[in-house]
Amino acid sequence: MKILNKIMGGIIMVSVVLTSCEKEESSANVSKVTNNPTLDLTGDQFMTIAAGGTYNEPGITVTIGGEEVEPEIEGSVDASTPGVYIITYSAANEDGFSASVKRYVGVIDAAAAANDFSGKYQRTKYGTNTTPAGIATWTKVADGLYTNNDIGGVGEATIANTGGYGKSYYIFNVEGNDIVFPIQVNPLGGEVEAVSEGGGERITFDPGPAGTDSYTWRVLGAGYGTNPRTFTKQ
Repeated sequence: MKILNKIMGGIIMVSVVLTSCEKEESSANVSKVTNNPTLDLTGDQFMTIAAGGTYNEPGITVTIGGEEVEPEIEGSVDASTPGVYIITYSAANEDGFSASVKRYVGVIDAAAAANDFSGKYQRTKYGTNTTPAGIATWTKVADGLYTNNDIGGVGEATIANTGGYGKSYYIFNVEGNDIVFPIQVNPLGGEVEAVSEGGGERITFDPGPAGTDSYTWRVLGAGYGTNPRTFTKQ
């Protein structure tokens, strides 16, 4: 009987150890589902208002796991001062995963609103290279707001081989002939922006005599060199 009790005791001990191991393995393999924030802007991501007017926040809807939550909002708009203002909306879930989206608001003065820089502009200079290159098309989409389909003037062949160069970016004409190219997402990696030849935010668009409208900027971002690029209207 004593021998049987010892055997039974041994069996019970082994059983306990095996059960414990099974529980540890089971808990180690458990995965948790996390719901990332979803942000949907109301209205346009790129918009303009007249200088001296009023900025009315269009709003945003943020949901996490189907439940609507309040986002964090950074930035403001000074409607009395021409320029480009960026509003950033962000939210994070309980696990710390976050998401954000930006809205760009251009405050446009009367002279800029009356301008129309639409047309085709050929890159006529890159650094010291004056060999004509690609043609960028500017399209006016609102007072003081344009799209540009080839910011580097790389040309159709390069765009066809590397699609990221062909993204249309938004550019604001904020005051007089001053244009601003705010930081935007770059399909080639990271972000991209354009600055003046001297590095300033504002770039001067030179109307010039008929057929000589031009602008010069440096494109800062992956896939682009930092030499100044001059574009002349065709």
